[in-house]
Amino acid sequence: MRKNFCSAALVFSSLALILTLACGSVPETHYYTIGRIVPQQASYGQRLDYSVGVPQFEAEGIYARDNLLYRRGDYEIAADYYRRWGVPPQKMLSEATVTYLRKSGLFTEVHRMPT
Repeated sequence: MRKNFCSAALVFSSLALILTLACGSVPETHYYTIGRIVPQQASYGQRLDYSVGVPQFEAEGIYARDNLLYRRGDYEIAADYYRRWGVPPQKMLSEATVTYLRKSGLFTEVHRMPT
C-alpha cells in the first residue's frame, strides 16, 4: 500500500512539474502613447482673433480603462491585458489637441480648460 502511494505521489509530482514548465512565463506588458501630427508653424494664412479652450476629454465605461481595446466582431469589444496606455487616452487626446492648435497658429490663444 505504501509503495503504491509513493509511486502515485511520484507520478503526480512529475506531471505537476511538466505542466508548470509547459505553461511558460507571464507575457511582458507593453505601454503605448498616441502619435502626434504637428502642423508647420502658422500653416494657415490668417490668424483668427479668438481664444480657444480645450476641455479635458472624458471617456465612459470600458473606454475609460487603460487597456488597449480591440473588436472581436461587429458587437464585441475585448481588452488586451498586456498592452496598456502609458497615460489615459482621453488625457493624451486633450494634450494632442492643445499642441496641434497652438502649433497651427490659427488662434490667438489656446488654453487647457478649466484654466
